[in-house]
Amino acid sequence: MSRHLAVLAGLAVVLTLLPDTSAAPIPGLFIRHQPQDVAAAPGDRVTFRVDATGAPPLWYQWRLDGSPLAGGVAATFQVAGATVAWAGGYDVIVRNDAGAVTSRLARIDVQIPSPAQRTHEPPGPSSRRTGIAISEILLRPPAREDRRQLAFVELHNSNPFFEDLSGWRLSGAFDFTFPPRTILAGNAYLVVVAAPDDLAAVHGITNVIGGFAPPAPHASGTVRVWKRSGAKVLEVECSDEDPWPAAAFGPGHSLVLARPSFGESDPRAWAASARLGGSPGQPDPLPAGPLEWVVLNEILVQPDGMRVLDAVRFRGQASGIALGRDPADRPPWSPLHRPTPGTANAGPLAPPVIINELLYHPPSEQDADEFIALFNPGSEPVSLAGWRFTDGVDFEFPSTASTAPDRHRPRRPRSQSCLHHAHLTHRQRQVGHDPRQGALVERARRDRRRWILHGAPPRPPRGAVDYT
Repeated sequence: MSRHLAVLAGLAVVLTLLPDTSAAPIPGLFIRHQPQDVAAAPGDRVTFRVDATGAPPLWYQWRLDGSPLAGGVAATFQVAGATVAWAGGYDVIVRNDAGAVTSRLARIDVQIPSPAQRTHEPPGPSSRRTGIAISEILLRPPAREDRRQLAFVELHNSNPFFEDLSGWRLSGAFDFTFPPRTILAGNAYLVVVAAPDDLAAVHGITNVIGGFAPPAPHASGTVRVWKRSGAKVLEVECSDEDPWPAAAFGPGHSLVLARPSFGESDPRAWAASARLGGSPGQPDPLPAGPLEWVVLNEILVQPDGMRVLDAVRFRGQASGIALGRDPADRPPWSPLHRPTPGTANAGPLAPPVIINELLYHPPSEQDADEFIALFNPGSEPVSLAGWRFTDGVDFEFPSTASTAPDRHRPRRPRSQSCLHHAHLTHRQRQVGHDPRQGALVERARRDRRRWILHGAPPRPPRGAVDYT
C-alpha cells in the first residue's frame, strides 16, 4: 500500500492505492492459462483447468461462488455430472511460499434442452420403400391480406444421391404430377405448392414447384406419394383430432416430420412447426428458449361432486352475431338480432338467405340432378360473393353471384342443366360447379348429412373453383 499527496487548486488530497491481490503478480508465481467458461447439458462431465508457474510446491483451492470445494486441490477440477446445482462461477487460488494468486472467474452454464430438442430426430427416411420423405405439410396457412396461396407439402431426399421424380405424383389434398426432368438432389428439399410464385415471394426460396388448384379450406389431411410405376410409397392421413398436434390445424403452423423413425403414418412422428407458416424448403429449426417450457399442464372440466347443468357445442360464429335461446323452453340455439349480454335475449336474426331445398339422391341416380336451393325471403337482392358451403359440399360462390328476392337458386356439383326443373332459368341452374367435388352424397358424411352455408368471409373467393 502506498500514499501520494497532490495539491489541486489549493486543496490537499491524499490518494491511497490498495493492491489487487487477485491480479498483482507474485515474484515467481503467475497463471499462464486461465480456466474457461463451459456450456454443458445435464449429466455432462465438466473439467476446469489452470496452468500456473512458480517455485514449487504449488497448492490449489478451487471455489464455487467463493466457497471452497471439497477435493478441489489440484490443477484440474472435475464435475462428474452437471446439474443446475453446479451452475455458477468457478475460480482457483494458487499458492506457494512466495504468496498467492487467484484465477479469473469461469462459469458452468447448464443448458437444459427443450422438449423438442430432446425428442426431435435428424431428417431421415420414414419408410423402407423410399428414401424420399414427406417432411412438412401446411394445409391451413395463416390468413393473409395479400391473398397469397401458401398451402404446401415438402419432400426431402434423405439419400446422399439424387432421385429422379419425373412422373411421380401427389394425390389427396394435393393433386400434382411431377414434370419431366424433376431431379431432387441428395439431402435436399423440394416444396410443392399451388402457387409457386406466392411461396417464393413470401419465403424467399427457389426450390419450389407446382401450379394447380389449391386445397379447399377444410380439405382432407391425406397426402399420398406415388412413383411413376404406379406404386404408392408414402401416405399420411393427418387429422385435427388427438393425438395429432392441435397447433397445426388452425393457428397457422405446419406439420413437420420430427421423428421419422416412427413412420409417416404414425401421429407420434409429427410435431407443429417452430414458427407460423412453417419452414418450407429447409429443415425446421429446433424450438429453443424459455417459452418452449410453457405448456398446458392440467385440465379439469368437471370437478368431482359436480354435475353439468347445461352445455353447448358450437362452431365458428359470424363477427358480432351472438347465439341465444329461450332458457325456459331450451329450444335449439339460433343467431340473435343483436348481442344482449346481461339482459333478455333479442329476437332471432332473420337470415338474408336460407337453404330452402336439397336433393342429394335423385331418382335418376345422376350426379347432375342433385342440387341445393337457396331462397331469399327479403325484398332486395342479396350478393353471394364470398359465401360458401361446408361439411357436405366445399363450394364458394363467385364475386358475381347473387339471389333475387323471392327467387330460388340451386347449387349443383356439376354444370349440366337439369331437365327435371324446367321452370328454372339457365342462369339460375348453372350458378357454378366444382369438378373436384363429385356427388353431393359422396361429399356428405354417411352418419350425418349436413350442408352448412356461411356468409361472406373477410377474404375473396379462392381460385380453386371453376365456374360456368
